[in-house]
Amino acid sequence: MAEFEANWDAHEKQLAESSQRDLAELEETQARRLVEERAAYDAKLPNSFRPSAQNLEYKNVFEKLVKQKKYAEAHTLREEFERMEVEERKAFAESREKKINNHIAKILVFQTNERTSLIKKCDNQKAEQKRQREVETVQLNKKFDNAIADMEGRHLLSISLLDTMFQKTISNRPRYQAEGAKPEMAKSSMRQFADRNITTQSRAKRF
Repeated sequence: MAEFEANWDAHEKQLAESSQRDLAELEETQARRLVEERAAYDAKLPNSFRPSAQNLEYKNVFEKLVKQKKYAEAHTLREEFERMEVEERKAFAESREKKINNHIAKILVFQTNERTSLIKKCDNQKAEQKRQREVETVQLNKKFDNAIADMEGRHLLSISLLDTMFQKTISNRPRYQAEGAKPEMAKSSMRQFADRNITTQSRAKRF
């Protein structure tokens, strides 16, 4: 039984180590894949900023004002389209990063499901191993019980046979009989002796 338990403990340890190794390998693969996916998607998105039509129109007007030597109006307009360009560049960068993050979020959902499936698989293997161990434990205990019952049955049978042989030995022993007398004759002689003894005692009482 000790060897049985030791073997099962070893199997359970191997399964636990294998499960941890599989999870670690999956997490490493997912982390590498996430970096690769981000880089690949980032390369697909346009990386050059394009000013809006209104911004371009302001620049055209600015150039005309400069040619017309309307420097005050041109200066004011320049400040406006430069402010607008800063905001548009910021919005462009944020929009681009948002697209990347949304793409990464989808991958993370897939990876979470992938990891959950692996954990569930490991848990099912562990539960199945536990169930199989319980089944084999019951079978082994039953085998032990049957072996013990068989040994006890053989022991009782041996005792019964020895007792029977002993009884036969006793019944076959020669009983004591008067020498030269048959069983019935011996009984008759004993009765005659007893009768004579009683008669003698009666006569003695009379005298």
